[in-house]
Amino acid sequence: TDEAGVAGKWEIEYQCISRTNQALFFLDKVDFHEKNTRIAEMRFLRANNYFWLKVNFRYVPFIDEFVAIEDYKTISNDLTDEELWGKIIEDLRFAVANLPEAHEDGAVGRPTKFAAQAYLAKVLLFAAYEQDINNQVVSVNQERLNEVNTLCDEVLQNSGKALFDDFAEN
Repeated sequence: TDEAGVAGKWEIEYQCISRTNQALFFLDKVDFHEKNTRIAEMRFLRANNYFWLKVNFRYVPFIDEFVAIEDYKTISNDLTDEELWGKIIEDLRFAVANLPEAHEDGAVGRPTKFAAQAYLAKVLLFAAYEQDINNQVVSVNQERLNEVNTLCDEVLQNSGKALFDDFAEN
């Protein structure tokens, strides 16, 4: 399509993915004490962008830090739903495992373990409703739904955050 809003969404998401991939590429080449935390932050961001691409466009090329820029145009969008969800989930699982519960320096805006758990729960919720080519739900993955519940409980019990009593307060 050449509709500007749709094309713009695609372009913005891939610009962000490109930047996170560049950061991941260079982070791989350096050694410092917060390396895994920074990698986890980048993978959290990349997962966010791929999530929105998946939700909005369904079939998208997955490009990571190992794909050379000159090869971008050769990457197909033929990943199955399960494969693409799997890559997004893998990035978020890495983030959960490597992000701190809170940032020591009080940094605002940086993802934490709990943010990654909440986002992983969101992605698993979407991925649990398996669809056919016509976007009709054909099955529900109960294992994923159970993990959503577990992750949400973990966030609510340990993050210091809470849900509003009244939805109107959102």
